[in-house]
Amino acid sequence: MGNSKSTSALDWVISKEHILGIAKGALPIILTGASAMLAVVPVLGAQSPGFWLLFWFALAMYLVAIVLSFVVWHLDKGIRSSSTIDMAKLAALRKAVMSSLVIYADKLKNVIFDSPHVRITIYGYDKEADVFIPVMRRCRNPDLQALHRDSYPRAEGLISQVWQSGSGSFECLAKKDLQAKLRQQHLEETGINGRTYDDLPMKPFSMIGVALLRENDTYGVIILESDSQDVNIAHGLDTLRNHPSVEDITRLVSDTRTMLRDLRDDQEYNTHTRADYIS
Repeated sequence: MGNSKSTSALDWVISKEHILGIAKGALPIILTGASAMLAVVPVLGAQSPGFWLLFWFALAMYLVAIVLSFVVWHLDKGIRSSSTIDMAKLAALRKAVMSSLVIYADKLKNVIFDSPHVRITIYGYDKEADVFIPVMRRCRNPDLQALHRDSYPRAEGLISQVWQSGSGSFECLAKKDLQAKLRQQHLEETGINGRTYDDLPMKPFSMIGVALLRENDTYGVIILESDSQDVNIAHGLDTLRNHPSVEDITRLVSDTRTMLRDLRDDQEYNTHTRADYIS
């Protein structure tokens, strides 16, 4: 029953727009025709048999044009009003989703390791573009919380491993030549491209992640990262897997998968930098 009502409402909106288009297209044609007839009437003269017929027909066309003008005004006003309501509903939905994601993301981050060195990012999978969209990122350090990219490739890094296997972790245990070994270990263990890694503002020493699975389909991933070797979060993978907030996040991301980029671009909840960067 719910689907039938939704389809009927959609058909009604489409039909209104269709009628509006026809009316707007017909209006200038009718006015031009009526004006042309009135221009011919004086040439015929009042004694001509077609004089009054053409005169009254032109007036009738003007009357039709007036009616069409009212129809155009009424339909245009109704469609604009409906569009405004839809935009308001969309904004309210986005706010509700983002505020809920903040709560769930903070719960997960806090239960794993509440530290300014740890951040959590919720990614939704854009199936059409075959990329991951960062929907929400949370960290006590504002610099680490910023979203630097519009999207992330599906086939690279821990994101890819989590996407394929359902969960995954990474930790760097090197003691010497730390940065060089960290880079090498990332490239070898997570499969991230060297250029992609070099461009990352944050080079995590440890990471954990789980996939957002629902009805045998994957809608995204959750990744937690630490930029400090002293704050190792690799031990928190089991906690992340079993936390009920993962299921709540999965439900929200799957239900709003058509508006992932709108969520990512939300200025109230997400901090953005390098907005012109496209991966």
